[in-house]
Amino acid sequence: MTHVTSFIFGYLLNSLWQAPLLLAAAWLAARLASRQSPAWEHRTWVIALCAQILLPFVNISPVRWQQLRELIFWPTSHQSAKGSIRVFVGPANPAQPGLLHLPFSLMAALELIYGAALLFAFARFAWHLRGTFRLLRASTDFVAVDQIQETFLRCREEAGLTHQNICLRTSSSIPGPVTAGIRRHMVLVPPAFLESLTAVEREAILHHEFAHVRRHDFARNLIYQVLALPCAWHPALWLTRSRLAESRELVCDAMAARATGGPQQYAHSLLRLAVVQSNQRPVSIHALGLFESHALERRIMKLTQIQLKSSLTHRLLTLTACAAMGLITCGSAMALHLNTTPITHAMLSEANPVHISPGVMSGQRISGKEPVYPAEAKKKHIEGDVILKAVISKEGSIEKLHTVSGPPILAASALKAVRTWRYKPYLLNGQPVTVETEIHVIYNLGSSK
Repeated sequence: MTHVTSFIFGYLLNSLWQAPLLLAAAWLAARLASRQSPAWEHRTWVIALCAQILLPFVNISPVRWQQLRELIFWPTSHQSAKGSIRVFVGPANPAQPGLLHLPFSLMAALELIYGAALLFAFARFAWHLRGTFRLLRASTDFVAVDQIQETFLRCREEAGLTHQNICLRTSSSIPGPVTAGIRRHMVLVPPAFLESLTAVEREAILHHEFAHVRRHDFARNLIYQVLALPCAWHPALWLTRSRLAESRELVCDAMAARATGGPQQYAHSLLRLAVVQSNQRPVSIHALGLFESHALERRIMKLTQIQLKSSLTHRLLTLTACAAMGLITCGSAMALHLNTTPITHAMLSEANPVHISPGVMSGQRISGKEPVYPAEAKKKHIEGDVILKAVISKEGSIEKLHTVSGPPILAASALKAVRTWRYKPYLLNGQPVTVETEIHVIYNLGSSK
């Protein structure tokens, strides 16, 4: 039970600060990507959403970071390292990491609150999904005049959706045109809505809705909402989802503008449709509406601004900058991952040492010799990782120490040095406690081999 509580609270704690960090990085990357195309901007926000949801789960130990660093900087590290030694301090039991020790009752209470918030988010999602399917079932076949039917079939053919199962239906419960469906796609419009528009405006609507069908946006939107449930409480995620919806509409606008008379004409049609729909009451469903993102001004500006064609070099530079920004941000978030452990009475007992997360005990060390690379090991080209399990007393001295793994000649060198180490007493609730941890000593010959 404590493991589950620690895992859930760790996710909440890390999502609390990682989601805003990723939002800021995504906003900068989207600003760069938007200069290329709306599709680039939309992909940026999709990646940001996935990172905000999944990254708080990810925890990489210092040893894994060192292995990754050596993989990336292999030539440099092996040219400069001649018998180097690196030391990492981590938990002896990886299943029980801990950086923040909090009362179990507090973590359990927060877990219950989070469970209630998660249940509310799921119920809200299910309610809107139920409303969507009720709307689809209650809709009626659109009885179109020949001119509208001809426009529908022609636009569907121009969109490359001739073989798709798409039907045009009406519903009095919606303020404007919406698209829904996964295998059977439905374009819903209010009664007498299409008849009140000009032929150009009808084409603009149909091409926009067909763009959603081509991109399978309804199914994607459902997937994003299900994935976002664990972090649905976070305001940073709300902003990301808002930007994602806005960029999705920009992509469909661009596709519709290319299929109609161009951006200027499509923008004029969009303004006219916004006026027609402005007095209608919105509904809370999962279907994709023409003005779902509430970002009409930016959509019009995007359509009417002059688009300069970027060179291949400029596109590559933009892609590289966005990728670098994303990797640095995600790497920083994983490197600074916070772990939690609930405080129980057993942890405060002398017979149960506290397990400490990577990097904590290394900061507590105050004295001691550094491991020395044995000359005989260098001569025989012996290198590798030595893992030691240590129990540190309340006074900060090494109480127990033994080898978990590693070459014997290197392990002897590591044991000799680590036995001399002294630590500041580790305090838990203001009281010194016995600590159990792992010490990783990496012996690397590099180019000296």
